[in-house]
Amino acid sequence: MNEMDSNPLHVENTRRPLLEAYPGLKKIPWMPLMDGIPTPVQLLQNLSAEFPGYQVWIKRDDLTSSIYGGNKPRKFEFLFANALKKRKDTMITAGGTGTNHGLASVLFSNALGMKSTVYMFRQPLTWQVQRKLLMYVNLHAEIKLVANYGDLAVRGLGLMLFHPKSYLMLPGGSPLFGLGTVAGCLGFVNAGFELAEQVKAGEIPEPSHVFIAAGSTGSVSGLILGCKLAGLKTKVAAVQVSDAIVTNPSSIERNIKNTLKMMRKADPNIPEVKVTYPDDFLFFDKYLGTEYGCMTREGIAAVDLVARLEGDKGFHLETTYTGKACAAMLDFMKTTPAEGDHAILFWNTYNSRDLTDLAKQSNYDVQKLPKVFRKFFDEKLACFQLRHCTPEIAENCIAYYADDNRCWIVKASHGDDTTACEECPTRKEIEQKNNVKTA
Repeated sequence: MNEMDSNPLHVENTRRPLLEAYPGLKKIPWMPLMDGIPTPVQLLQNLSAEFPGYQVWIKRDDLTSSIYGGNKPRKFEFLFANALKKRKDTMITAGGTGTNHGLASVLFSNALGMKSTVYMFRQPLTWQVQRKLLMYVNLHAEIKLVANYGDLAVRGLGLMLFHPKSYLMLPGGSPLFGLGTVAGCLGFVNAGFELAEQVKAGEIPEPSHVFIAAGSTGSVSGLILGCKLAGLKTKVAAVQVSDAIVTNPSSIERNIKNTLKMMRKADPNIPEVKVTYPDDFLFFDKYLGTEYGCMTREGIAAVDLVARLEGDKGFHLETTYTGKACAAMLDFMKTTPAEGDHAILFWNTYNSRDLTDLAKQSNYDVQKLPKVFRKFFDEKLACFQLRHCTPEIAENCIAYYADDNRCWIVKASHGDDTTACEECPTRKEIEQKNNVKTA
C-alpha cells in the first residue's frame, strides 16, 4: 500500500494505543477507518438506580464510525487493509438475512471503492430483517441466499479459485472453526487498550466486569486479550448470541491463542500470556433462545428497560445481539450483590448511526431485490405495512421505517403522547406477531 492509500477516508485521529505500545505490530496491514474513536464511556444513572450497589456504564461503540457504527469497523481497519494490500477489488462476506456485519461491509466497501457480495443464510423473520434487506436496493451490492455454513464454505472456495481479485471475509470478520485470519481480533485488542487509557484518565472507574455479545467471538476474544495485556483486572463476560458450534469458550480460547501468536510474530516484545476459561473470562449460554436471531422475552425486556430509562442518550439496543447481552448483565446484577459504587460496563456493539433514509430510498420496491429474497416480504410486520399508510402520512411519522416495528415504543422514545396507542388494533397485531416469534 503506498502512502496515498494509507488513509483513504482521511480520518483525522490515526492514533491507536495498541500500535503505540507495540510498534512492531505496524508490520501487520492496517488503515484508519474509524472517525469516532475513542468511543465515549457514559454512566447510565437511571439504570444504575435500579440496581443498588452498581454503577452501570456503557461503552459507546455504536459511534465508532459515521459510515456505520458498532463493533465491525474495529475489525475492518485490519481486514480491509489486508484486502487492499493484496490488491483485491471485491469484498465477499456472509451472515444472516438481517446481518449487521454484511451491511457494514457493503457500506465500507462502497466508501473504499470496492465491489461487494454478501452471502446470507436464513434467520427468523422480523421487521429488522426486512428493513436491512430493503437497504440493499440502492447499495449496488450482490446478495445471494445460501442454505447453511457448508454451502457457504463451498461457495467461498469456488470464489477464491475462480475470482482471484476477491477477498473472503468470514462471517463477523472472525475465524470460523479455526479457519481464517484472526487479524480482525486485533481491532478489539486495541479496544482493550483504549478502555485502559480511559480508566487511567479517570473517565470511568475500572469495571469489575464488561458484558459483550459473543457471536463469531472475534470481538470478545480481542477484548479479553486486550484487557489482559493492558493490565486491567476487568473480567470480560461473553454472552452467547449465536449457535454453540460457533460460539463457545473453546473458540474464544483458540482465537486468543492465535491472535497472540500473530502479534508476537510481529513484535516479540509482547509478553506471552495465557488466557483460559473460566479463570480469565465468563461465558453466559442461556440467552440465545431457540436459534440465532430469534427474539427472546428477556432480550425484549432488556431493550425496553434501557429505552425507557436511557432513551434520551442517543443509542438503542436490538434483540439479536445487544438485548441478549444486556439481559445477561441485568440478571447478573440482580443475583450478585454489590456494595458501594461497583462499576460494571456494557459494551454496545450495535450501530446507532441513522440509516432510516437508506431504507426509505428503497420505496419498498422489493421487486428490485433478487427474486429469492422477495418472499421475505410476504408477511407484513411493520406498522406502516399493516395500516397501509399513504406517503403523506408516512412522511410525517417518526415511526416510518424506524428500526423498531413497535411504533408506540418509537413514539414514546421521542416524547410523543402514546395514549391512543393503548387500544390500537395495529399495536395488538404487532404484539401478537412478535409473541409468536418469541422464544
